Amino acid sequence: MADPDEGVAADGTIRTGARRDRVPAAFEPVLADAVAFVGDSGASLYVYGSVATGTVRPGSSDVDLLSIGLAEAAVLGQRLSARYAGLCRGVEVVEATSPISPPSLACCTPGPGQSVTPAAGKSGARWQTTESSRRSSSASGA
Repeated sequence: MADPDEGVAADGTIRTGARRDRVPAAFEPVLADAVAFVGDSGASLYVYGSVATGTVRPGSSDVDLLSIGLAEAAVLGQRLSARYAGLCRGVEVVEATSPISPPSLACCTPGPGQSVTPAAGKSGARWQTTESSRRSSSASGA
């Protein structure tokens, strides 16, 4: 069943359906242990997938985490998978390791009619696309 909170919003941003208040209480200890493992290392963890959207099935779903700057992501996944084997199929921790280098930045440079702006209340950025650029990219088949 499709999540009505997922898709492309009217302003062109992607909606994932992931919200903190959708995380089931049974999975809070997994996230708390993951955060404790990270400590004050400066690394970040992001929960996504069925746990973040509240559609998780205890015992058969896994817990998906994206780590930024966590050198021991695999160790974290192994420890949490062992600790919570009765709750979930496993804890998958994906490590984002490649920083964007200046030559790669071109792929992320806004085109005509686009801008990158801070997401409200969050660190990071999101694409904003104007109606005119949407029309022109649709017309060109992009």
